[in-house]
Amino acid sequence: YNDQRDQATFSHPTITSYADNQPTWHITALHGNSSKNNTTIKLWGEVKFHRLATDEAPATVITTTEAMIYPKQSLAKTDQPVTITQLKSIAHGTGMTADLKNGNYSLLSQSKGEYVPPEQPAKWP
Repeated sequence: YNDQRDQATFSHPTITSYADNQPTWHITALHGNSSKNNTTIKLWGEVKFHRLATDEAPATVITTTEAMIYPKQSLAKTDQPVTITQLKSIAHGTGMTADLKNGNYSLLSQSKGEYVPPEQPAKWP
């Protein structure tokens, strides 16, 4: 912790984000720092957001190189390339805004993806 800069530095930080009636997010990175009384947390190096699977939704993994977390608002933002993986589907884009309370996230530009529908059991007449 650097008192003069009001900044704490982290090695291999892990953040768990909880919200009422929503899946939990586990966020990890190689490095991080927080400033302004923990109102912002900057993560960099292999940043990974992992939302656990529920009965309603499969697990989701979001990776990027750098992200800003705003704990009081439960928001995450990046302007870096992002990859989102869910089951066998994958999406790529540049920049992302994620609302960790409700699980909504948006890729901001250059979005492209490949959707693979879940396998359905064959129905016999």
